[in-house]
Amino acid sequence: GTGGAVSDGSDKHHYGTSAAIVKDMLIPGPEMVGLNVVPGDPSYQSSYRSELAGMAAATTIVEMLCQVHNITEGSITIALDSLRAMEAVKQLWNPKPSAPDFDLINSIRRRIKRLPITIHWEHVKGHQDNDTTATLSPLAKLNVRADGYAKQHYQNCRTVAIPNHKFGG
Repeated sequence: GTGGAVSDGSDKHHYGTSAAIVKDMLIPGPEMVGLNVVPGDPSYQSSYRSELAGMAAATTIVEMLCQVHNITEGSITIALDSLRAMEAVKQLWNPKPSAPDFDLINSIRRRIKRLPITIHWEHVKGHQDNDTTATLSPLAKLNVRADGYAKQHYQNCRTVAIPNHKFGG
């Protein structure tokens, strides 16, 4: 129940990247970071798709941690700054299979259903590092870091071709 996962995405010039950070929020130190280039045709790229790809990375890390450490119960809080992306994976409606982001939404939903733990969702305001007067929560601080990781990953990968495949789940 002390785990936290934060993800964020970045989209620039129809090229998306994202980052996810997963850690125990009560102890300093160890954390897992996942970075990715958002797959799909450049015409499908968007900040929303990048946010979803970050959530896909976060839920993949959580799933791997549960498997490797034989975790069979508990909970984790997943925080992100995109209410739209968070609602898309929480809703009971099914997106149309022809929708550009169907692959990511469906993959995340299927992964969440397989998790042996409960997910609590939290929205954090994005770009809080721009407000020098804000006192940031631990999850908001992780969101700022995830945003920085996603942007840096774009700088490192922008010349690499975007994987043009769909996510599985």
